[in-house]
Amino acid sequence: MRHVLSPIASVEIAGRYGPTAIAVGLAALVVAMIWPAVPAVTAMAVVALGATGVTTARFRAAPALVPTLLLHLAVYTGLYALSVGATLHAAATGSAGGVSETQAIDLAISIWPMVFTWWLVISVLQRGGGGEDAPAR
Repeated sequence: MRHVLSPIASVEIAGRYGPTAIAVGLAALVVAMIWPAVPAVTAMAVVALGATGVTTARFRAAPALVPTLLLHLAVYTGLYALSVGATLHAAATGSAGGVSETQAIDLAISIWPMVFTWWLVISVLQRGGGGEDAPAR
């Protein structure tokens, strides 16, 4: 038996744990600045997921939900793409001669928070965006 979360439940869960995900992702990014071997792409993806949860929870009853989510998604997808590009560029121009195992694992794991970020936004947009059914914050 499969249990799939409804978009409304997903928004509530993502909104509740969004600030925690942002804090964890930013802490990992700070550690990555000090110690470059720490995976930074996954940290950026976790920040994007947390910020998306907070944004959907905050604006879900607002008429401006759709443009806000589209802009939000464009910004965080762009930041994620820059993180991936920076990692691949550093691997290509570095002395190691390619992507290390740590970088490959980081890139592979980072896909899942971004997939969930996109799923969360798409499910909210498919539901019709903001409206009367969603409680105001």
